[in-house]
Amino acid sequence: LYVGGLALLRADLRRWVRGALGVGAVLGIACVVLPVSRAGYLGWGAGLAVGALFLALARRRRALAVVVGVAVVVGVFAFVYNPRAQGPVAPPSAQAATDGESALTESDQSRLEFWRIGAAAILDRPVTGWGQGAYVVAYRALVPPQMVFQKPNVAVSDPHQLLMLLGAGSGVPGLLLGLALLVGPPVLLVTRFRRRGDPAPLLPAAVYGVAALVFLQVSPVDLV
Repeated sequence: LYVGGLALLRADLRRWVRGALGVGAVLGIACVVLPVSRAGYLGWGAGLAVGALFLALARRRRALAVVVGVAVVVGVFAFVYNPRAQGPVAPPSAQAATDGESALTESDQSRLEFWRIGAAAILDRPVTGWGQGAYVVAYRALVPPQMVFQKPNVAVSDPHQLLMLLGAGSGVPGLLLGLALLVGPPVLLVTRFRRRGDPAPLLPAAVYGVAALVFLQVSPVDLV
């Protein structure tokens, strides 16, 4: 997103530099599609939506058309390569729940359970937390007995959500400090947007920031 934004909006760069940035953007898109990461899809989509909204408001139709075209192509490839697809192009190792009993896959249910335990860890030690890197200790202490019986050897190192990880590790004070670090850069970008006549040069950084923030809310994170 960042290098693609530079290639699209920085007309002052030399042509070969913009071409190299464009190649980097294409390779980056491939790295988003091939791992079949929902966190990657969500982060990339959120960042792209913010960029498209700005381009629409700024009436940059040509750049907006490129962004929409890229979104369509990536959407098609992501759908074709999705584990839920029934065609031969779907990864053979991908498994999804298709029996209709639940709309959530086993991965979705596990992630919700990680979040529940993360919230319980914050409530259990709201001031000091369990220590950074000690979510696995909190998990083993707070995991329901039936899950221990079903999966006795499972030890989860993070709750797959940055704020839960910070809160479980450092309590509410650490959670607030982490929020300040996360919100600080976007606030600075908005401030610079208001000071500059043309915010376009800062748009790639803003798009990247949005994508990263969304990604960190649903992705495994390890601070150790």
